[in-house]
Amino acid sequence: MIIAAPPRAHRSPSRPVTRSPVSAVVEEWHRLMAVPRLSMREGRRAFPLTLCSTGLIMVLWLAQMTRQGEAAVRLLGGISAKLPLDVALIRLPGSMLVPAPNLPAWGALTQVLLVFGLAEAWFGARRTLGIALAATALSTLGGRIMCMLGPHHLLGLPGSEAWVLDTGPSSAVVALLVYVCCRRRAWLTLSVLVATMVGELIVLPNLAGREHIIAIAVGAAAASPLVVRRVQLRQLAAPVSTG
Repeated sequence: MIIAAPPRAHRSPSRPVTRSPVSAVVEEWHRLMAVPRLSMREGRRAFPLTLCSTGLIMVLWLAQMTRQGEAAVRLLGGISAKLPLDVALIRLPGSMLVPAPNLPAWGALTQVLLVFGLAEAWFGARRTLGIALAATALSTLGGRIMCMLGPHHLLGLPGSEAWVLDTGPSSAVVALLVYVCCRRRAWLTLSVLVATMVGELIVLPNLAGREHIIAIAVGAAAASPLVVRRVQLRQLAAPVSTG
């Protein structure tokens, strides 16, 4: 006797699993930290630039606690828009390591340790340093031009901003994080970063906020050739896979 098979239950089409934005960002950071975690097994040799930069920031911060040390730190890296351009260029590398006046020293140390280390693990010390210096230089130059334009110009700043001490690693940190996100396709983290910087500019339209927007542009410009090339290769490979 042949027994008929029971009718199959109707299966509803599978729905894509939706993730919360927070969990998606956490997953991106797990992916971003994969290479740094492997590099940490090599110890200090894997992060020479990061450890050196962090150590110099700490030394300069401690030196600022004395009157003589504060004067020496200002000579090494103190920059403002009122400073002559040739003197500002000489002090430019040091200005990236001098703690910003509106940022606690532990904040600068944390930023450099995390973002410099992330970029150095993925792309090496030379490229990390190049992008950091380019972002610091272009942000400083952009801020100087905005102060020269004055408050009556759309992109200008009031004259009081020209006397503000323009130091700290924040522009370098922002540019490096944008570069890493673009290269490693961490688009949610990049969106959060850009939204935070734009919100900062709206709430506090000062020199630092505008320099952070310049730093975003520097990081995106540094990564754009490789991102465009990746998109072009994907478009070329699509017909082949389809065929």
